[in-house]
Amino acid sequence: MLNLLDKIGDWNPQLFREIKGRLKIFNVTIIAGISLLSQLALFFYQPLEIPGKQYSLVGKHCNLKNIYKNKLDQLNSALNLLYQKPISQPVNSTKITQFDAQVDAANNKISEFKKFLSNNYCPPDQVNMQQWWLDHWKYIFVYMSVAFVFILLVGGTYLIINNLYQEEHRGTLSFLRLSPQTESDILIGKILGVPILIYLLIFLTVPFHIFCALSANIPFSKIISFYVVLVASCFLFFSGALLFALVCRWLCGFQPWLGSGTVLVFLMLTPLLILGGSNGITNVFGWLVILNPLSLIYYLFPGVLSEYIISFMGDLNLFNLPIGKSLITLVSFQVLQFCVWGYWIWVALKRSFHNQNITIISKIQSYCFIAFFQVVLWGYTLQYKSKGNYHDKYYDVNYQIGKNLYLIIFFNLLFLFGLIVILSQNRQTVQDWARYRHQSNCASQNTRNKSFKSFLIELILGEKSPAILAIAINLIIAVTPVVIWIKLVPFFNLNKNDSINWLNEISWNTGLLAIIMFISLMLIYATVAQMVLLMKKSRSNLWAIGIVTSIVVLPAIVLSLLGISSGENFLWMLISFPFYSLGKTSQPTMTMLLALFGQLITLAFLNFQLRRTIKLLGASATTNMNETITVNR
Repeated sequence: MLNLLDKIGDWNPQLFREIKGRLKIFNVTIIAGISLLSQLALFFYQPLEIPGKQYSLVGKHCNLKNIYKNKLDQLNSALNLLYQKPISQPVNSTKITQFDAQVDAANNKISEFKKFLSNNYCPPDQVNMQQWWLDHWKYIFVYMSVAFVFILLVGGTYLIINNLYQEEHRGTLSFLRLSPQTESDILIGKILGVPILIYLLIFLTVPFHIFCALSANIPFSKIISFYVVLVASCFLFFSGALLFALVCRWLCGFQPWLGSGTVLVFLMLTPLLILGGSNGITNVFGWLVILNPLSLIYYLFPGVLSEYIISFMGDLNLFNLPIGKSLITLVSFQVLQFCVWGYWIWVALKRSFHNQNITIISKIQSYCFIAFFQVVLWGYTLQYKSKGNYHDKYYDVNYQIGKNLYLIIFFNLLFLFGLIVILSQNRQTVQDWARYRHQSNCASQNTRNKSFKSFLIELILGEKSPAILAIAINLIIAVTPVVIWIKLVPFFNLNKNDSINWLNEISWNTGLLAIIMFISLMLIYATVAQMVLLMKKSRSNLWAIGIVTSIVVLPAIVLSLLGISSGENFLWMLISFPFYSLGKTSQPTMTMLLALFGQLITLAFLNFQLRRTIKLLGASATTNMNETITVNR
């Protein structure tokens, strides 16, 4: 044991530190006791569920079930036919009395038969005990699998966030940053070591879990698939917990509860997004559902957890590629999703761990991320479905995109607002950059063209420059697929269905104008956020979020309270997203041009003020530095 710990210490000192601090004899004993008691409780609970002498005639495992269910269905069908049978004309009281008597007789037969079913039970020799044991072991396996997911992801997330908060509060995290270990070693040590007691609890329960699966004749491929997806999901969620703990330090002690609560809500609510089964396969929410490891359990054991939620993953397609046709491709795709999203989280972790003053992703990384996110959204939008209740609609590209367009816009808005928060620089960073620019301009006044070119490159790729131009590029990347689709709508409309009537009512120019207005409005929000961050205020990031949120929400509330509808005034397009008002005005193009003109004037004025503020910051910083140097001399 000591040799193993020494090897762990040589491989990852942080992991050794976490294990040494947690694997105490008392803690291990408590965990082993909890695991043993829970397994004994499940095992001895079985005799209470074994079908006895009073097992229902229509119970799932009664061999006579179909006979009695068919008889009940026949009685109900006879009653329904009686209600559907028209009364011959002319209608009189005698015929009504006869009809009521027939209905009463049919209801009495149904009541008597139900009474018979409640008073009589399935004969013991007609109970299929072999199938009952198989189903019972399967239910235990499935419910234990669900418990593993919640215990690992919710409990592990809480422990990791709480550990980083405690390390930050005590100041030991600063020592870890100064240690010779790489950030990857430290963070991997946290992921593997902090939830070590939860890992131990699950590990001690795994043998009984596998025993239940084998007793239920569950294929070994399904067992392995569940464990692979569970491990991959732990990597993603625990990496996200680390990033949340590092970025949202201002939440203090509320951090662990908010992080673990968010994971709990995510695990519970995402299955509801696939209610209705086949309706969910063309829903953009699919990218969220597949990040929930419970979705694989619904796929492997449909109807066990809930008869109302039917897994859509068997019909899952990505750009019409049949991902869900086999277990291997589905599990591989789900693990790939966990790994890709985990990669982006680790990009942010490596940047933010040692240097808390830089943005968690660079500008060029933001371009790649937004492009990747568009592939995800449009991949889950363009899914193929075999012919069924919806006939050929799912073959139609316009129907698929039109059905998901507002969800695409919604998710893009969330991520674009997130990028505004992430990429906008604080006052000190912009001041350092402006001072460098000011000194560079003073030193080389004769190279304006070269200076402008380098200035443009810094705005696009620079680490410390304001992010307005970078956000504009991200906006262009996000709207490019929508622009292409609007242009190609007539080409895709082969079935001539009514799925894009709203789009046919507007012209190509109007649609393009709405997208330009959307970009200008988002740039206004980004500029306001950057200007607020340059103010001398404590927690300026919270001020920026609050002010931008107020600009987005309050004008719409005021106009609604004043009774001004979206189709009556250009102010709705000036201060709100144009897609909401599109098609509600009698002259949309003129109204949108007027609103766009107002937006561009506002954007130009704000950027002029922003540039002036940055220039003053650079000049004042340079003057202060020169004065300090003179005094020191």
